[in-house]
Amino acid sequence: MRVLRKDIKGKEVRMQHFREAMEGIKPSLIPEMVKAYETFTERKSKRVAEEATGMHY
Repeated sequence: MRVLRKDIKGKEVRMQHFREAMEGIKPSLIPEMVKAYETFTERKSKRVAEEATGMHY
């Protein structure tokens, strides 16, 4: 989109355009949600390992 905003006939997207786009993007997850996902991943990984080995850690 940035290419088209600069030149409606623009046909080439360069790394500069990606960098400019990234500057305007804000994180969509708050730190609490990141922690919740990390906790979920740890628990899920532990459960999968327990099921695969039959051992409880």
